[in-house]
Amino acid sequence: MICAIYRSAKKEGMYLYIEKREQFDAVPDELLHTFGKPQFSMLFNLNGDKQLKTAPNQKVMEAIIAFACEGRILDLLQTFLLQTGTFEHDSSIHWELLKNKESREVIAYKKNINHLLMHPAFWPENTLYRKFINIDDTNKIFIIQRVDRTQKTGEGFIICINLSSNVYYNYALGVPSQITYTTCFSTSSTMDHTYIASESNRFASLRHEIIIKEIQPYHIFVLQYKKRGL
Repeated sequence: MICAIYRSAKKEGMYLYIEKREQFDAVPDELLHTFGKPQFSMLFNLNGDKQLKTAPNQKVMEAIIAFACEGRILDLLQTFLLQTGTFEHDSSIHWELLKNKESREVIAYKKNINHLLMHPAFWPENTLYRKFINIDDTNKIFIIQRVDRTQKTGEGFIICINLSSNVYYNYALGVPSQITYTTCFSTSSTMDHTYIASESNRFASLRHEIIIKEIQPYHIFVLQYKKRGL
């Protein structure tokens, strides 16, 4: 599956994800009016070109669905884990594949994601406050901010998705406030537990940063924070 990513010409930090390049029929007119003329950013092969690499790419796709869009991800179980070819009918589902180590890991991943989505910051009523902080066109790092304003918990999340097979060291991640950020989810064990933000002038709209020592290929991690005084 190919995901086409477009930048907004009207709003900095806004991105549009569609199934096929230059096919905007499924996008509501109101959204396109707000978005402005889409500027093509890149194509990303979510399924991968080799069977052994489909699991990392699948996790990337499902992270985009869960965090950038709206929707839980258990419905993708059949399509990606229990088939060996093109889906046509029930006989193409191989239930014994549930016993594979890769399948068990992906199912655990889905459960952890869906558990995280129970937080009010990911509830539909807080979608209005979702921000696409940036997509790093050079490194293919996609960053999303989700915050809770309806339940007034003062809590928010920074989601980072590596869309590439590259490893990045000492990556400067722009963050909204000079506070402490805690790793609450990661597909790699390379993450530190906490990060303390410092001032930065390298970002156009963000004044603080944290340094991630290592970002693995197709790495997905989520940092949680709470604003001071709340």
